[in-house]
Amino acid sequence: MKLLKLSYLTFLSLILVATDCRRIEPKPPVITALNVTSGRANSLLIITGVNFNPNPNSNVVKFGDFQAQVIEATPTTLKVKVPNGSTKGRITIKSGTYIEAYSSEEFITTSFQDPRDNQEYGQTFVGTQWWMTNNLNWDTWEAFTKDYCYQDNLTKCDEKGRLYIWPVSSAFNINVCPQGWRLPSETDFKVLITNLGDSINAKTAMLANGSSGLDVLYTGIRELNGTYSNENTATMFWTVSEVNTSQAKALSITESQSEVTIQAKDKEYGFCVRCIKYQ
Repeated sequence: MKLLKLSYLTFLSLILVATDCRRIEPKPPVITALNVTSGRANSLLIITGVNFNPNPNSNVVKFGDFQAQVIEATPTTLKVKVPNGSTKGRITIKSGTYIEAYSSEEFITTSFQDPRDNQEYGQTFVGTQWWMTNNLNWDTWEAFTKDYCYQDNLTKCDEKGRLYIWPVSSAFNINVCPQGWRLPSETDFKVLITNLGDSINAKTAMLANGSSGLDVLYTGIRELNGTYSNENTATMFWTVSEVNTSQAKALSITESQSEVTIQAKDKEYGFCVRCIKYQ
């Protein structure tokens, strides 16, 4: 009887031990440092910490809503590729099904790649808006508008972007900007000007090496008769805002004016495009 009782107690003990073993859970991951706090899309970032999964595919690393590719993993280090489309925020890591870690520092992605042709553009946050820091250089192949290089010189497109006939197709509800981005409205530019102080301060802030990071260059324009002018003295940016069937609003920055202005212009002019990110 004592032997039977002992065996029964031993059996219960084994069950309890097994139950405790099943309840052992992995330790939560902890992020202790990022090797840099800003970088271009598709650049490599090294995250250090503890309790990472040594299997790269078992670590889910996200920059906001965008998941990063984990290239290498050890229990204390993750090497990841900065995801295209990310902007600014804390990095999260999930190992397992529910355990999640957050970086104490925000990471800023300073560029993105246009998936249509893999061209890279800078991006910067101004006030409440994300803007491209380069002029668009996507060749539309006259799909719904026409685009030109200044003086028909391809090198000018690479240096300063293309000049577009008003790049919106109302019929197909599309514009020239990459996925996730859009042609700004007149209101968007007004918000930008307000974020930079006023129309006078905005000019200084928007030009190359200004405080906004937009680095606007004087690109020139394509005139209605097909000639080019004002290469080093003026830049015009299209908006999506129409005045009527033949005119749309454009932002003007010229060397001779002390402030930026928004004007109604014929849609057949060739102007630059700066896209704003959907938010």
